[in-house]
Amino acid sequence: MDLKLGNNQFSGCVPDIFGKFANIKWLDLSNNNLSGTLDETPSLFTRMNLTTLLLDHNLFTGSIPESIRNLTSLFSLSLAHNQFTGPIPATLSSITFIKHIVLNNNLLCGPIPASLIHLTSLTTLRLQGNKLTGPLPPEFGGMMRLRLLDISHNPGIIGSLSTKFGRDPKKKDEVDTRALKELLLNGTGMDVAKNGNMLLDKYVAHKVQHNHMQVKRVCKTKEGGRCVECEEARVKNEERGNGENLVDLE
Repeated sequence: MDLKLGNNQFSGCVPDIFGKFANIKWLDLSNNNLSGTLDETPSLFTRMNLTTLLLDHNLFTGSIPESIRNLTSLFSLSLAHNQFTGPIPATLSSITFIKHIVLNNNLLCGPIPASLIHLTSLTTLRLQGNKLTGPLPPEFGGMMRLRLLDISHNPGIIGSLSTKFGRDPKKKDEVDTRALKELLLNGTGMDVAKNGNMLLDKYVAHKVQHNHMQVKRVCKTKEGGRCVECEEARVKNEERGNGENLVDLE
């Protein structure tokens, strides 16, 4: 059963009644004015068998509970655009089949857990707009199905892109980008210009090289120092009257 209550004006804490409805698979409470902490609704993580949990665009505070590991059937998790604090729980790595983790635009801090590399089905990881720190674990470059990795606008993320990032460990001299299509690093403390990694030479991430545009895909073609895809997108958007700064190729 799906319960879709998004895009309303609900406020206050989420009532701890959902454990009575164990047959709910899809729970959407996004785009409301819900507040409080998720610890006040323990049945969300102890008595339900959710595949999709959407709590984004609310006013939730506190940390992401370690008990989230109990949602072992979860495919999609979105907690974006709230006020969550504390670290990203390493227990997320227990949700074996999850495909989408969206935690952007919160107040999350600490390092990116290297244990997330065990999520072999993960295709989307959005962590932008937080207060994360430390280097990007090089193991992320070897994730077989990861298509989008966005850690932008985390000034505390430092270092350079590991020379192992995106490489097949069995092929020392070849770049293997796996499924990765979007790698967004702008607004971090990473030294991308001196990363010494062939991955960004072959697949230049927009917003790393092209901060003048709000683009969300990977540039694969450059001519004469100009990005052909950027230029084409700019022209199309100008024709639609959207302006250069609203380009979005996602």
